[in-house]
This record gives sequence, C-alpha cells and structure tokens, in this order.
Amino acid sequence: LPCPGWVPTQSVFVSDGYRDDDDCNRPEAEYATALIAALIKRPEYAGKTYGVISLLGKNQSKLIHDLLFDRLGPVVMSERRIRVGEPAILQGDERDIIIISTVVSDSANRRTGAMTRRDHQQMINVAASRARDQLWVLHSVPADAFPRNDERAALIRHCTRVHDATETFDQLEELIDDRSPFERDVLRALIDRGYRIIRPQYP
Repeated sequence: LPCPGWVPTQSVFVSDGYRDDDDCNRPEAEYATALIAALIKRPEYAGKTYGVISLLGKNQSKLIHDLLFDRLGPVVMSERRIRVGEPAILQGDERDIIIISTVVSDSANRRTGAMTRRDHQQMINVAASRARDQLWVLHSVPADAFPRNDERAALIRHCTRVHDATETFDQLEELIDDRSPFERDVLRALIDRGYRIIRPQYP
C-alpha cells in the first residue's frame, strides 16, 4: 500500500445531500470534486489516478464531470486519468482512487427505492472493485435508513467497519508472543493494510 497507516476505505455522510428531479445530488457532486482537488495536492497521492462512479443515472455523472473539468482543467483531468460515469464505464479498467456517489436521499416526497436484486449486487461489486488503492463512498442516506438488504447499505457498512474496529493493535498485541518481534511486525503490517479480523496465535 502507498504508506503505513493507509486507510483503504472511507465512508462519508453528506448531511445536506438531496436528490433533485433530474436524479442529481449536487452536494455529493461538489464533495467529490472538492475531495479530488484536495487529494491531488497531498504527497501520498502523488501520481494517483481517479474514477468517480454514480450509482444512479447519467445526469449525476455529467454534473460531476463538468464540476471537475471547471475546477481542475483538461490537463489535470488527462494527467490523472480522471474518468466519471456509471459502473459499466470502468468495467475491465481500474483507477487508484475510486469515489462512489450513491446519489439518493431520504425525503418525504421521494422514497429510496431498494437495490436488492442480484444485478444490483453485481453493479455495486463492479463499482467497488475498480479501486486499486482506496475506495470512497459518498452517501446522503445513513446505512440503516436504506431498505432491508439494500446493497448500498452493505457497501457503506463495509467501508465504515474499518474505522469502527475495536480490536486495535494495542489490544491484539497482548495476545502475541512477547519473544517474537516477527509476530508483532506481521500484526502491524496486517492492520496497516486495513485488516481487522485478526486472530493472533491461531492454532
């Protein structure tokens, strides 16, 4: 991974996000744009390529693309191989950093339709698996507010669990052999790579 302590998944709740009549979520689009602009300036993201995937329609993709083009310009868009679209646009291709915009919001007049079918699972798997180094999920609906068994909720929870893990290095270190620096190094390496379900001294 790019550096020690690198976090492979990030989940961001866009509290003011909303889905308009054109199936766009402008706050999510603006967040994705600002995020890429900020990451490009950070040394640990030097040379990284980017993809942004909308889980709901082409209008959100176009909005994000236009915002990125206006903010970064064609040269940076080309240098960083920034590509924006629906999941299928990156099928068979990858980027170092992938940002997924779920688009939907929870409002009284527009219920969140369920994504529970097998083709929904495949679509989200394609979107999430395009990231080589890091995956960001932007959502305007909390995971527990999605319909039951919704694949988007499962993705959000997956990305959140990395940060909610209770088995820290200090706790797990107590379970390894004090005489084995090798075990300690392996434990640290696994945690730095995002693994959390680790069983030291597994028989």
